[in-house]
Amino acid sequence: MLKYFILFLSLIHLCADCGSSNEPARPMEKYNVIPVENEASVLNIPVRIDKNELQKQVNAQLTGDFYKDDDMSDDGLMVTAAKGGDIELELHEDEIFYRVPVNLQITKSLAVTNAYANGSIVLVFRTAYEIKRNWALETRTEVTEYRWTDKPRLKVGFVNIPVESIANLVLRRAENQLTRTIDEQVKKNLDLTKTLNDTWVQLHRPVEVSPDYRTWLLPNPQNLSLTRLKIDGDTLETNILVAVRPQISIGAQPETPLASELPAFNFSDDLENEEFRLKITTEIPFEEAEQIALTGLKGQSFSQGSRTVTIQDIEIYGQGDKLVIGTETTGAYNGKIYLKGRPEFSEKRNRIELEDVDFDFSSKSFLLGSLAWIFKGKFKSLVQENIDFQLGYNLEMTKAQIADELQGKVLAPGVTLNGSVKDLAVSKVYITQEAIRLTVILEGDVAVNVGDLNKVLEE
Repeated sequence: MLKYFILFLSLIHLCADCGSSNEPARPMEKYNVIPVENEASVLNIPVRIDKNELQKQVNAQLTGDFYKDDDMSDDGLMVTAAKGGDIELELHEDEIFYRVPVNLQITKSLAVTNAYANGSIVLVFRTAYEIKRNWALETRTEVTEYRWTDKPRLKVGFVNIPVESIANLVLRRAENQLTRTIDEQVKKNLDLTKTLNDTWVQLHRPVEVSPDYRTWLLPNPQNLSLTRLKIDGDTLETNILVAVRPQISIGAQPETPLASELPAFNFSDDLENEEFRLKITTEIPFEEAEQIALTGLKGQSFSQGSRTVTIQDIEIYGQGDKLVIGTETTGAYNGKIYLKGRPEFSEKRNRIELEDVDFDFSSKSFLLGSLAWIFKGKFKSLVQENIDFQLGYNLEMTKAQIADELQGKVLAPGVTLNGSVKDLAVSKVYITQEAIRLTVILEGDVAVNVGDLNKVLEE
């Protein structure tokens, strides 16, 4: 009787070891409170405008007749004031001086005929500018001095009549027209409110960094300011400072957040250097991690002797500072086996790796009781190696992709963005309720170069 009982127990153990459908309890989900990093990073974008380019733009915009009065009925004068040569600029921190050569053509109605005169004068204008709270550029232009290079004389027969007083009267008339023309051209072509509002909206949109790895960058702008303008030789310089909390998301395209209102203009004196150091939050959603892991693990088989299990599905979630990996298998065991490991970033391999990977306690107890061959074999290392590889965050590739985005990127006709990435490193790895989160430190420099201003203003 005893031998039949022993045989019966052996058969029970054999059945438990073959095609078992029992499985250990699912480990409980648990999430630590992740500290919120309130400190925003500042992206410093130097802007450099060459005086010669600005001078070319001014000369292209101000051409032909500056002023024309064809009506003689009021004072017996007809006057045309036209550009007499290239306009020259002199830059200062808060104002610009224009040296403008002007040719005058004057017609004076006399009793029986008209008298004609030509003259040339150099006018010096000063344009003071101010940026309002709504980023509107307000200018005030005035004539500061003038110098006759060819004083006009009316010709009546063989007699030249000096008419500098008439020319001065003409000049006073033309002055309002010329200063108004300059202010209108500046307002028309340098619409800071529209330009920066469009830029601010654009900064809220996700940017696809890598289509192959489904990687997206959300800048998440917080504030916008300018450093005070300064002159360095023949270059007008300022810096755009954008406070951001950038985030990298891996997976489906994130929704575009509603753009906040463009911050009010203000000057900033917080510029320390022209390099940037950005803290970027990077998230790998569990759903995306599961899909990535399945690429390497689905269909993978583990054999020991005549027994084989095949991985069919993967579930990933968090428990404190550890990842729980639930592997669903078929074959010699139909059910789930749970492993846990702590994600750490390997600087040497530039990827996330699971440290201290082991079977969950209930899985371990279950396996020791019925499927010890899985516990003692290489099943754990098979899962760990694939998870490590598939969740790898290759910094060198990411660094190269971002650097490529910063090299000679055309923002608008005549305006290019140039920069370099000097370092990219992971400082922390967290487990959140929905994702694996990394804090990435990105260091480098970037600058906006304004080339052909004519092309900029044509847009």
